Amino acid sequence: MIVRPLFCIFLLLTTPLLQLHAEVGGVLHLKGSVWTNGTPARDGSVIALGDKIQTGHDSFANLSTRAGDSIVVAGDSTAFYEKNIVRLESGAVVLTGRHVKAEVGDITTSSGNYANTQILVHSDSDKIEIAAVRGSVTVRDGGKDTVLPEGKVLTKSRGGPTVAVSNFSSSTALVAILTTAAAAGIITGVALYNENNQTVSPSTP
Repeated sequence: MIVRPLFCIFLLLTTPLLQLHAEVGGVLHLKGSVWTNGTPARDGSVIALGDKIQTGHDSFANLSTRAGDSIVVAGDSTAFYEKNIVRLESGAVVLTGRHVKAEVGDITTSSGNYANTQILVHSDSDKIEIAAVRGSVTVRDGGKDTVLPEGKVLTKSRGGPTVAVSNFSSSTALVAILTTAAAAGIITGVALYNENNQTVSPSTP
């Protein structure tokens, strides 16, 4: 009978598509030069789990995940997206939502259960910075958990265990990443805080 061979061919053709669908991580929206797995990306591209996202200078990539969270990869950055985890290789990412976590070096961040939590993670050759832009953030480093209050930045030196906590509004470089993304329309609802932990810009669009 010809039915069985045709059915086998149908399975061979459709199984890779079904597997790809099962691994979809979200939809990518971009401004500027963005690559996925070394190939130029298009606005509206589908991102699979494990994909590598790279951005050029003055460029942004915004991944809307299936869980409803937002992951913004800032300019000159490289990151990998796993299931609800962003692994930052270099540069900066901004996470908004309750499900997604960031991993950079030995550090992992989590946002608890607050849907509007916003975390900025920056990494370069000298240091790692975690900013709790909106909502508190739990930072795990070497099995030790630290709760970072809203409006604060945790900085860890690459060369040793030095850890410092400061005000987010005092970090010109981190504020510039967030405000540039907001000006480009990539991020909404930016909130900045002064040394007294008072809001100095609106936290709602």
